[in-house]
Amino acid sequence: MKKILILKPSSFGDIVHVFAAVADVIRKRQDVEVHWLVDDQYHDIPKWSRHVDRVFAINRKRLRRFDSFTFGMFSRFVIQKLKRENYDLILDFYFGWQDAKLVQKIGAPFVGPTRSMLEVMKDDPRIAGLYARTVDFDPTLPSVLFYRTLMAKAVGYELDTLRLKYDVDLSHSNSGVSFQGPYVVFVHSTSGAAKNWPLEYWERLAEFFIADGVTVVLPWGSEEEKVRAQKIVNGRPEIVLLPGMTLKALAVLITESVGVIGGDTGLTHIASILAVPTVRIFGATSSNAAVPSNEAIDLCSSLGCSPCMNRNSCERNDIETFSVYPPCYESIAPEKVFLSFKQAQQLSVAALR
Repeated sequence: MKKILILKPSSFGDIVHVFAAVADVIRKRQDVEVHWLVDDQYHDIPKWSRHVDRVFAINRKRLRRFDSFTFGMFSRFVIQKLKRENYDLILDFYFGWQDAKLVQKIGAPFVGPTRSMLEVMKDDPRIAGLYARTVDFDPTLPSVLFYRTLMAKAVGYELDTLRLKYDVDLSHSNSGVSFQGPYVVFVHSTSGAAKNWPLEYWERLAEFFIADGVTVVLPWGSEEEKVRAQKIVNGRPEIVLLPGMTLKALAVLITESVGVIGGDTGLTHIASILAVPTVRIFGATSSNAAVPSNEAIDLCSSLGCSPCMNRNSCERNDIETFSVYPPCYESIAPEKVFLSFKQAQQLSVAALR
C-alpha cells in the first residue's frame, strides 16, 4: 500500500478544495492510504472526506511564538512522529516556507510545483528547492482543478476532468438545531470587509424569503459577525440568529436546508461540495477559487476594477458616487440574487434526474 501525506494546514475553504483530489487518487489507486497534516483549529475538517485515514494536527500559531530552542525541540518531536509513518510521498498543497521546511525534514519524497509556477502564484519560489521532485502545469487553473492536477501528476495517473466527486461523509453527525418548515442559510460575513455583501442588501434579501414562507438562519463565527447578524435580524422572528456552532454542525445544518447564499468564504464553499443549491457572490475577489458544483450559481461584479483582490478596503476615488459599499456589489442587487437562487434550486432538481 502507498502512503501519502498531504500538507494543507489551512484555511477552512482551502482545505475542502483538496477533497476532490483525494477522491480522484482513491478512485485511481485503490491501494493508497491518505494522511493529512493540518493546523489544529481545522483538525476536524479533513475527516469529512471519507477517504482520509489519519489526521495530524499542530498548533502553528503557538509554534511560531516559541523561542528557537523550544521550536527546534517541538519540530523534532513532530518530525519523528511523522517519520514513523514511512510515507511514500508527501504532497505540498500549501506552499508556505516554514511549513515546507518542517515537512521536508521527514525525509520522504516531497513533491510540489516548479519554481516558475510558484513565482506566478506569488508564493515563495525558494520552496521548489526543498522538493525532491517538481511537477509542471498551468498555475492559473481554478483552485479545485489545480489541486486535482497536482495530485494526478505527483502520483502518476490520467486525470478525468469530467468526473468530479468530493465524497464528503457527515452521516454520523447532527447539527443540534431544528426548524419547523424550510430554511435558507445566509453566509453574511467573510474574512475581509471588502468581501462582504452590503448589510442593507442582506436585509432586503431576507424579505423575499420571508414572503416565500422560508425561515432565514444566520451563522456566525466571531463577536463581530454576531453583531452583523443581529443587525440583519432587526427584531424579525422569521430570521433566526444561530447559537455558536462547530463547523461540522454547520455543515450538517446546511445539508438539511433549502440552500445557501454567501460571499467568498469557507462556509459558502462547503455548501457547494455538499450539493445544496448555492448562490456565491463575488466582488473584490475572483470566482476562480470557487468549488465547481452543478447546484451553484456565481454572481460576479460588473465593475471594471473587479476583482481587485483587495479583501479589506476599496481604493476607488469615486466611492461616494455608488449607492452601496463596497461599490463592486452595486450590480448584484437582492432581486438578482433571489432570482438566481430560484435558478440554483432548479439546477439541483435537474442534477438529481
